[in-house]
Amino acid sequence: MSIKKRYLSLLTLALLVAAGYFLSTQITGAPETRVPEYSDPAHPVKTRIGSHFVIVLDSNPTTGHGWQLGKSFDKTMFEVTEIRYEPSNGKRLAGAGGKQTWMFRALRAGNAVIDFEYLRPWEKDIPPVKKVRFAVTVR
Repeated sequence: MSIKKRYLSLLTLALLVAAGYFLSTQITGAPETRVPEYSDPAHPVKTRIGSHFVIVLDSNPTTGHGWQLGKSFDKTMFEVTEIRYEPSNGKRLAGAGGKQTWMFRALRAGNAVIDFEYLRPWEKDIPPVKKVRFAVTVR
């Protein structure tokens, strides 16, 4: 095989490998990074500036109750980036509970708390059924 044919064969192979790599990263995307989840207020949340974390709370919206942030929530410290409800059995059945997930992004360093209240939003003069507090340290 001549040098020119060998060179063209190697160049073609290199282009095919590069194209395959490019297409595979376009299809699968970058590897996902796992966002830490917290569901027990007894365990403090530890995170870094710019990082995300998730707080998961038992919830049953069929009762009319839902989790809301307490009035002390510090918007200069955290940003809520997503709130989602997931039924525990994968189906939204009447009376069935599930999990409400709150995703936050830490905006600055420091210590803070995130308070949640489980209530019916239209019942203004009735105290929350439950309250939880998560301590958070951001470095």
